[in-house]
Formats: sequence, C-alpha cells, structure tokens
Amino acid sequence: MHHERIRAVNMSNVTRFPTKGWQRAANRRGKQSVSCVVTDRFLRFEERVHPSDEGSAITVHVMTDIHDKEHKITTLIIPLEQLHKVLKQYERTK
Repeated sequence: MHHERIRAVNMSNVTRFPTKGWQRAANRRGKQSVSCVVTDRFLRFEERVHPSDEGSAITVHVMTDIHDKEHKITTLIIPLEQLHKVLKQYERTK
C-alpha cells in the first residue's frame, strides 16, 4: 500500500466563503457598497469627491437588488465632513 505525503495547509491563505446572504451580496457589489442586513437595499458610493458649499461631498446611490438585477431608487449628495461626524458617534472607544 502506497501512502502519499500530505502537505500542511497554511490557513492564512484560505479564503472562507461568507455564510450569510447579505455578505455574499456585499462581496458581489464591491468595496464601494454598504449592504442592508435585512433587505435587498444597499448604498453605492461613487469614487469621486466633489467640492460643494458645505465642503467636500460624496455621491451616494440608494439601490435595490431584486432577482440579481440592480435598480437605483435615489441619489444623495452628502457632505463628507457631516458623514464623518455622524459615523464617529458610532465608533467604539478603546
């Protein structure tokens, strides 16, 4: 009987598949998107930042994904400074 030598697998190189549907959808939509964890809606951020009276602004599309077909619901142009201020309230203190 011939035994083959089994090589050890480096687990840091193994990509785990997400187990939740919203995680799979987020991976499919890309890094510029933020998914809702309970509906098929998500935010898609444009890469470009625009100057505005309120400072720098970012364009955000509110999207839905029904039967793997994306549809834009509306578009928001949000001041980055205001968005940072709101998100900072949710950051955990260390």
